[in-house]
Amino acid sequence: MSVEVRGHDLKEGRKISLKVANILEKYRRCKRCGNIEKEGRPELQVTIDREKASLLGLNVASISIPVETSFQGAVATYYREAGEEYDVEVRLREEDRNIIENLENLLVPLPSGGQITLSQIAAVEKATGPLKIERKGRERVVKIEGEIYGRDLGSVVTEVKGKLKTLELPPGFSIYFGGEFEEQQKSFKAIDSRPGSWHNSCIHDYGEPV
Repeated sequence: MSVEVRGHDLKEGRKISLKVANILEKYRRCKRCGNIEKEGRPELQVTIDREKASLLGLNVASISIPVETSFQGAVATYYREAGEEYDVEVRLREEDRNIIENLENLLVPLPSGGQITLSQIAAVEKATGPLKIERKGRERVVKIEGEIYGRDLGSVVTEVKGKLKTLELPPGFSIYFGGEFEEQQKSFKAIDSRPGSWHNSCIHDYGEPV
């Protein structure tokens, strides 16, 4: 069984997904429930002190230029040989890009002349970014999956929907059932559209939020 928490705030979505997983864990027909979002690779995050930067005549754009040059690279000059011109790109070595001190000690030029280190106007910290942010429409999706046993999927989903209705969701968030149940509902819709077909009314539409 797959449950999707959808909304625009990924951090809040993760919090809600933990509450959903906790509710599912207590349900006797569901086991091994948990958030299946994969954690991403380590990264360095820079938080600029805008007030300090402004006093020195700096803005986000002027600070980001040396940072992007060090990590993404920039063309510093050109090299000519045998009539051909080649870009000469400069940036930190790969093994140096993950050292926090290298970023903190990065020199940022001031409009008035001189230089300061990035650590004087910004906080640099290690963090982990999401490997892949799944979206449906414009909403971000956090998935919770679990194994069900002893009952059919449709009846379990109906019971779980009742339990999840006790969960208070912040504005802009909704919960859907996906995975096998979603595919099942698509099949029912296809059958229901044929002449003389019938629809299993005990299974709710996957397109409707809980």
